[in-house]
Amino acid sequence: MRTTEIRIKATDAYNQYDSYYVVDLYEDDEFVTTIDCKDKSIHWCRSLAENWVAGILKLEQPCFSNR
Repeated sequence: MRTTEIRIKATDAYNQYDSYYVVDLYEDDEFVTTIDCKDKSIHWCRSLAENWVAGILKLEQPCFSNR
């Protein structure tokens, strides 16, 4: 079973405006990879997460090039 976790990652502990989303991907409760979503909205991250869970996304796709 595929699952995800969307988190906010801060680039600077003192400046909350320098933060961005990351999406952690899991398969069978094991961590697979983290996708940095700099310059992406929460809606884009949710779509990525939904597509991962649905099995639409594969690790070979270009959006996973930062593994």
